[in-house]
Amino acid sequence: MIFALLSLIAAHGMTCPEASEEQCLAILIQEFRGARYLDAAQGFGELLDTEQAPTQRTKIAYYQAKSLYALEMYQSAAHYFEEVVLVGPKDPYFKYALPHLVDIARWSGNNHDLTGLARKIPPEAYPRRAKNHLYYVQAREILDQGRLDDAAHYLGQISAKSELYVHTQYLTGVIHLQRGKIRSARDSFRAALVAAPAPTSANQLARTNATLDLAEIAIARLYYALTRYEQASWIYEQIPPTSTQGSSARLEGAWALFMLHDDAGALKALDRIDEAVTSPKKRAKLLDKQRAHEIVWPDFLPSTEILRALVHVSRCEYAEAERILTAFEAEYESLPDVLHDRQLTDDQLFERWLAPDASQRGAIDARLLRSGKLRAFVDNIAMIDRERQRIGAQKQEWRDGVGADLLGHLTDDEARYRDVAVEILKEELVELEAEVADLLKQAGTLRSEVAKMRGSGYEFARQCGDH
Repeated sequence: MIFALLSLIAAHGMTCPEASEEQCLAILIQEFRGARYLDAAQGFGELLDTEQAPTQRTKIAYYQAKSLYALEMYQSAAHYFEEVVLVGPKDPYFKYALPHLVDIARWSGNNHDLTGLARKIPPEAYPRRAKNHLYYVQAREILDQGRLDDAAHYLGQISAKSELYVHTQYLTGVIHLQRGKIRSARDSFRAALVAAPAPTSANQLARTNATLDLAEIAIARLYYALTRYEQASWIYEQIPPTSTQGSSARLEGAWALFMLHDDAGALKALDRIDEAVTSPKKRAKLLDKQRAHEIVWPDFLPSTEILRALVHVSRCEYAEAERILTAFEAEYESLPDVLHDRQLTDDQLFERWLAPDASQRGAIDARLLRSGKLRAFVDNIAMIDRERQRIGAQKQEWRDGVGADLLGHLTDDEARYRDVAVEILKEELVELEAEVADLLKQAGTLRSEVAKMRGSGYEFARQCGDH
């Protein structure tokens, strides 16, 4: 036995040879139940390291996880809860450990590890308190694989009373869209907007709000796709500027107005996007109390300038359109190379685009982090960093003992998360690079057409009179 456990045994009037495996464990559980979590965690950690009670391994791991959870060391707790769960449903602590892993995933927003576990567990073994979330993470994964029927089946198992219900209805709408069932998709998106149970934490509130924003803009997009531009425009206008989809709604709403030949309205909508981008402090003041915990970032929406040029063409203001397009090409012509810098290592890519220091993020970084998957890993890594600080704040004996083991687990977890995040990041950057390259091509083509339009012999120019 190591010093901390010996001390606890001595405090209970025993010596090391007198303390059996069961007595050692009982003493540590008593420490845990007495809310002496640091002592309990040190003792449980020593039992696990020295394998003094091999027949009680999962019980010790479970109580170690509970001790760390009580100390708000959630990532470290997850390591030991997962050890219990991997033993399988036959272990008596399985049904208690898995719901805690679900709680940690809800807190961190990162379902990556939980999704991997859910694959290994038959649904009939899901504990009651964990089953909604496990069905949800399974549905998300198989939906990404294109298995619509299986995804719909899992979503159908989620209770309407669950705080995940809003996400369930949104994903159901996405499935209907992929099946070409427009009306059913609209109904599911509407159901998401009206049937969301109250979230239980600020993190959950932020994720719920983001999904509600997606559902609302999805309805507007449905009407736009059906060429019902007036209805689409009205819905876009109802989406508040503080929404996670606020600027996208202004841009898409401007397109709807443009299709309705309301050039002035379209320009006004585009100007409102510029105001949000260039005045983040002003935009932050618009946040209502329900969203006060969210940080509002500038938006990277370069296509606004293409639409702005088109509006000016529609108004026969060719010189202004040409000026906008020329400026756009000058600003963005080097961006595809920046987005696809092959000289950067994976670590450099992470630090460049997903820097933990939020104050250093710009519009493109914020756009990338609107990917729910990426944001989950970045937030989880930030949680790991806070946990390191918490471990570092303990007494030296604790830091050098169980703390050293925990720091090793945290380092491994962070490395895994960074690897996955960088792979997702690379995919996002490729898509963004293609988007900017396509916009540059559009700008060049349109600028050539505008040059022709400025000629006196061009038919459209004569229609525009003196312009």
